[in-house]
Amino acid sequence: FLTYCPAKRISADEALKHEYFRESPLPIEPSMFPTWPAKSEQQRVKRGTSPRPPEGGQDFSQL
Repeated sequence: FLTYCPAKRISADEALKHEYFRESPLPIEPSMFPTWPAKSEQQRVKRGTSPRPPEGGQDFSQL
């Protein structure tokens, strides 16, 4: 299919008739593909505030 020389390259019609497109696994219909909602259609989740830092570091200077 991908030949550098245009004179040796096959046409689009010849490519579609090639065995590559008839061997298993056969392509499926686009309607059979799974669909997911667009990210822009999803509701945003509010994030909570940042967690508080751990306490108990006041005795660090004694080490």
